[in-house]
Amino acid sequence: NQDGRSANLTSPNGPAQAAVVRCALAEARLRAGALCYVEAHGTGTELGDPIEVGALQTALGAGAREQPLGIGAVKTNIGHLEGGAGLAGLLKLAARFAPKLTVPSLHLRELNAHLDEDARGFQAHFPSEPLSTRAPDRNACSVSSFGFGGTNGHVVLHSPEGAESTAPRKQVPAVEFQRQPFPWRDAGHPLIRRRSTRDDGTVVYSCPIEGQVLELLSHHIVHGEVVVPGACYLEMILAGVSEHLGQGRAWQVESLGFAKPLVLRLVEGCLEEPVQLRLLLWTDGRLEVESEVGADPEDSIVATHVEATLVQQAGGWAAHRPLGDQQSFAQLRSQCHQEVSIELMYSFGVRAGLPLQKRFRAVRQVQRGERCGLARLEMERDGTHAGFLLGPSVIDSSFQALMSLAEPEEGIGSLKIPLSIRRLQPTGRPLSISVWSYFELIDVTEHSSVFRSWLLNDAGETVLFFDSVHLQEVREEHLQQVLRASGRIEAEQQALYGIQWRPVEHEGIGDGGDCLVFASSASKEKLEMPNCRVVVHGHDLDFASGDAVGGLLRERSWSSLIFTGGLAPAGDVEVLVLALQLLRSGCSALWFVTCGAQPLASDDTESRAGAAPLHAGLWGLARAARLEDPERYQVRCLDLDPLDAQGLGTALSGALPALRAT
Repeated sequence: NQDGRSANLTSPNGPAQAAVVRCALAEARLRAGALCYVEAHGTGTELGDPIEVGALQTALGAGAREQPLGIGAVKTNIGHLEGGAGLAGLLKLAARFAPKLTVPSLHLRELNAHLDEDARGFQAHFPSEPLSTRAPDRNACSVSSFGFGGTNGHVVLHSPEGAESTAPRKQVPAVEFQRQPFPWRDAGHPLIRRRSTRDDGTVVYSCPIEGQVLELLSHHIVHGEVVVPGACYLEMILAGVSEHLGQGRAWQVESLGFAKPLVLRLVEGCLEEPVQLRLLLWTDGRLEVESEVGADPEDSIVATHVEATLVQQAGGWAAHRPLGDQQSFAQLRSQCHQEVSIELMYSFGVRAGLPLQKRFRAVRQVQRGERCGLARLEMERDGTHAGFLLGPSVIDSSFQALMSLAEPEEGIGSLKIPLSIRRLQPTGRPLSISVWSYFELIDVTEHSSVFRSWLLNDAGETVLFFDSVHLQEVREEHLQQVLRASGRIEAEQQALYGIQWRPVEHEGIGDGGDCLVFASSASKEKLEMPNCRVVVHGHDLDFASGDAVGGLLRERSWSSLIFTGGLAPAGDVEVLVLALQLLRSGCSALWFVTCGAQPLASDDTESRAGAAPLHAGLWGLARAARLEDPERYQVRCLDLDPLDAQGLGTALSGALPALRAT
């Protein structure tokens, strides 16, 4: 049952406990006097134990009792097992049926002083010695378990019926415990779970992206993709090098460059394929961070994301302090006197394609000055923070804070991503998931920014110094292309290095044979072209009829099959359905023609605004068909410039030579 309303969250409800005991006895068809022993919840608290004993007295105290009721608690022997506490009590009772001995309460020295006199007078004893219970009618016992949320449980056990075995009991040697200490060990850093050394001496730290790491990284979104931030690699470097060299050795990382991004492909919150991160520390001082996507080493994809140089320094940390090692918060606040809205700052990122989620919004407070700023950073304490030194979200937020320098009416424009860091310099002081960041702009151009920053503890001491962090603007079109092509790359994506336009000589329309054009609307007259037959769905032919379409395909050897549903001004879902029906009807080699569905990166703003992405889904259908069965489906796409309806036939006529040639 549930205890209902009680004094507070930790206060048990005596009447509810008594009720659950009575209910258990009733279902077991036992009288209260049949119980010889009760395994109590017994947490040893001043409040809980008297209430529990009082509830037992209420439920079991009425009526004559042949001998006192035994009450004990296994928690006196092994402590509180929390979620497993009730099961431990049940096992204790099950074990007592063989020798019919009550397990003593080893560490019970005296009764709770808050037991009232009535409870002390209750016919119960609290055994601290083994107690024989050989009477045949005294073989019932029970166990209580009371949950923190107010759920009460009570189970009654009875010895099995029938005569006991007369076989002699085997003598077994007593168990001798070999006691040995197990000192507390930290679980370790989430990004350096495993260490190995290669034959050439390269030290490798690795970790799978799963569990808390995946939960954390899933909140770093760039243009709709989950992207591992460069800050994650920096956190891995901090943890791995510190583990490798020890806490007393001074070091810094120089000439750090970021390479291609790592996109995590998720399906219902899980990775499509396993992903490993590796930190490589070469004997010559080179440092790399790489990933491996895939479970099969022979078929996995390995990519390098960071390259840098590790420099070890003699003389200890005190001999190698960065410029501005000690900062005054009073002075910094006077320099950065203008408070900036956190929501406004993050809205700049959203507009630029960086819709960061909660765990990567670690900026708690930010103030700006002239080309400088001061921010308070702290990881979200929801379990994903455990084990990190600074945390990927804190390091990333030290870069994000630069957005606070943007003017509200202008924002940050295009997204800028980390390209390189001249020097990453720890100071040997303890790192924390809650720090301050002071940053200064060094250089700003239209397409890039360079800044330096100090991560500070609450005493104003530098714990990590970033010298010359270079942020480079990336165009949305280029970034999306790179993101789509990262990770495990399909054959079609591997060929996507760029777009190259080549002229096609205009040939006679009749030179290439006849074309068959499938149109979705009654615009037949607008699509009439020489040497082309136009059929309109619902008027000339039912595209859903496999027999009708198949018969038309067998009439002659068509040079090209063209579906112009993508030229319709509306009906995106209907057009997709028609295209799918044509594919199912046997049109395996088919051209999908759209109009303004794929704006070019070279287009000006006005041209891009005139694009009509309504039927861009046809391009996705074509790609899905090719990937699903490349030997069967040879589906291609053609996107015409945005035109008025009267010019469609002319534009399509001009494209026919290219369609026939491919």
